[in-house]
Amino acid sequence: IYLVPEKRDDSIKVSDLSKVDCDKKALVDLIHRIETNVDNRIDSMLIAKDGTLVLERYFRRAHIDKRHAARSIIKGVLSLCVGKAIDLGAIKSVDDPILQYFPKIDRTKLVDGIDKWTIKDSLTFSSGLDQKDYKSRLGNQRFKRDTHVAWLLEQATVIDENKPFGYGYHDPTIINHILSN
Repeated sequence: IYLVPEKRDDSIKVSDLSKVDCDKKALVDLIHRIETNVDNRIDSMLIAKDGTLVLERYFRRAHIDKRHAARSIIKGVLSLCVGKAIDLGAIKSVDDPILQYFPKIDRTKLVDGIDKWTIKDSLTFSSGLDQKDYKSRLGNQRFKRDTHVAWLLEQATVIDENKPFGYGYHDPTIINHILSN
């Protein structure tokens, strides 16, 4: 079943799929295959055509207001968003220190070197924060938006000044919070 995306209080235009030149049957068939496949790992599908959202569908227990496990795709999406934020003047440069975007964080609780952590470091997963510093303490904690970054940064025991690549959730999380501000 196809449903027209809901118009929300944002700047995203929505339209009915029937008003767009595309293979509608193929999209409806794809939705059906996703919904009926018990091994499905897809939790959402959004399709925009010419700047207009024409399909917004959530599967399994997913919902617009729930976090989605985006995995590797998040790197490209966040890079595009940072580029757009620079273009709009909301971010000056990828060389900006991340702490510049979190003025309320108590710097006395942070380890040395964290002030050198830049947006570019997070975009390249080379912030120097070791996920071992926080992963075991993360558990099932739920954070409010204004406490999440502070908690994450306060977990650091050392920031490796060589800033090696380290795949973890902390770098995209930091970028996401910068973009949300």
